[in-house]
Amino acid sequence: MDRDAKDDEKWAECQRRFRALWILIIVPAVIVVFRLGDMQCRRSAEYLAAGARNRVDTFSTPAPRGRIMDAMGHVMAYDTPSFSVIYARSDRPIDAVAKRLSRVLRVPRTELTRLLKEDGTGSVHTLVASRVSARAVSYIREHQSELPGVRIVSDSIRNYPDADTACHILGYINAIPRHRIEQLVTKEHFPPSTRVGWAGVEGYYDNALRGKPGRIVMEVDSRNVPLHALPDCHDASKGADLVLTLSHTYERTVQNLLAAQVHYLKAHGHRGIDHAMAIAMNPQDGSILALASYPYYKPQWFSQGISYQTYQNGFAPAERNWVTQAPIAPGSTMKPLTALFAYNQHAITLKETIDCNGALKLPNTDGTTIRCWTRHDPLDMAHAIAESCDVYFYQASLRYGRWPPRGNERTSTWLKTDRPQTLHRLEQYSRGFGLGTGTGIDLPEEEIGYLNDSSLQLTDLPYTAIGQNEVYTPLELAVYT
Repeated sequence: MDRDAKDDEKWAECQRRFRALWILIIVPAVIVVFRLGDMQCRRSAEYLAAGARNRVDTFSTPAPRGRIMDAMGHVMAYDTPSFSVIYARSDRPIDAVAKRLSRVLRVPRTELTRLLKEDGTGSVHTLVASRVSARAVSYIREHQSELPGVRIVSDSIRNYPDADTACHILGYINAIPRHRIEQLVTKEHFPPSTRVGWAGVEGYYDNALRGKPGRIVMEVDSRNVPLHALPDCHDASKGADLVLTLSHTYERTVQNLLAAQVHYLKAHGHRGIDHAMAIAMNPQDGSILALASYPYYKPQWFSQGISYQTYQNGFAPAERNWVTQAPIAPGSTMKPLTALFAYNQHAITLKETIDCNGALKLPNTDGTTIRCWTRHDPLDMAHAIAESCDVYFYQASLRYGRWPPRGNERTSTWLKTDRPQTLHRLEQYSRGFGLGTGTGIDLPEEEIGYLNDSSLQLTDLPYTAIGQNEVYTPLELAVYT
């Protein structure tokens, strides 16, 4: 009896072990079958794509930028062929690649290692070097099997043959800014080596000038050596050419005259002068014939890779376009507009004369006096403009501003009502002449002038009348005059 019980216990133990073994076999088998089904049915496309990537290398090729020409057809900016080195990131080791490239590109190994790992752009392809030498191109192509992920791509160098002529009109090109990498590299498939317009017409018309990138799809072997191109390849499309309204010879003449005048003034005691500007427009259609902003810079600096010293000492002082980005007090150029406004407000007539003894004591004040630059005889409108008499326009502004106040109106009330209302009317009138509205010139970052209405002073009116309480860019003043 005891023996039968022991046999039953052994049999039960064997059954438990068998069931445990069965579970250990069946459960992994079920998991494997499930994973195989998942790979085959649900994720097959993903794995097929991964397999294709392992045998196919795809990269973009840059498009030559369009030329920029003056009105006579003289080429002021164009591209010449060059080569760049790009690297496609993966989980492959990079130390050997960095060591080889460091020797041929003459770049520190540590810097190359960091760049091959991550350049901060988030892109699979990264620019390793541009404008590489013929020797480097030959070496990389001969040792392609030992440099997995490294590719030579056709590129171009931007050339500006006229040095600093029309530099603030042409602008310059530079590397893709970080905030545009997602759009240009990831979405539009421009290669990381692409240079885009940052200023001038290079920046304003960048979309048209930079063209469309090409695409190269190569089948590669197990060593990542290209075998042949696949049908998905297509060539890059050159950017559109751009024709300016100016003549480069006239522009050069204006720039030379402007620089000579600055040097002359500095040599004769005016050492504080460090910038100047000039603009010439066709009065028939408003086209720009010349636009000069001193000091000048050379757009070629950026094409060749600008050094820190050149940037600080050459480019930084010249970066600002004083014609379109520097509102300044217009001074006496505003007097004809003030005269027209006063005439339309019935504050003065064409022949009425106003006396100028060199200064004007403002009525109903504690003796506040504003001065003219000299003493004048009684002047009508035409002679006041011709002799630039400040007092004439002071008086005109007080008339159209209704100063002194009528009746029992308080000065504080006038300052909060009549003064701002008059300035607002004058501002609206000025906009009809292109002041304070923006000209719409096809150059980036045009600044817009304005009339100051924040001081709450009686003198705001007379000072605005002679162009000392408002600021406009030289371009706005050229449009106005």
